[in-house]
Amino acid sequence: MGIDQIEWAGVWFLPLYHHDARFFRCPGLWAFVRREASGERTLLYVDHAEDIANAVVGHRHWGEALGLGLNELNVNLTAGERVDRLLLKGHLVKRCEPLLNLLDEDATSCLGLASQSYADPPANCANLRSRYRG
Repeated sequence: MGIDQIEWAGVWFLPLYHHDARFFRCPGLWAFVRREASGERTLLYVDHAEDIANAVVGHRHWGEALGLGLNELNVNLTAGERVDRLLLKGHLVKRCEPLLNLLDEDATSCLGLASQSYADPPANCANLRSRYRG
């Protein structure tokens, strides 16, 4: 019996229990995922690291991801070089639009706007979370 893999925008990941990151002290891509009882999955956050275990354990989005239903960690160990991981992460964020990655990007752009004026932030800065609430 083979190990099931999960495909996100053409990139294959190994699905794991969300506390199993500590076993992966190697470079690769990793993702916080919410898996429903039906088998449907939602990509919450994707990143890359030289050491997946150190990156995931205590990550700044851990608590927020748990609040969004994090119950699975996906890892991809095929991209060992940093430049390859960065390219794949960019591809995944663009194609899959994981909420916590988008919040990082929008927070940066909204902070930039806020420092220039006190105008209301763009609607996407305030409304992103509503897409992922069930």
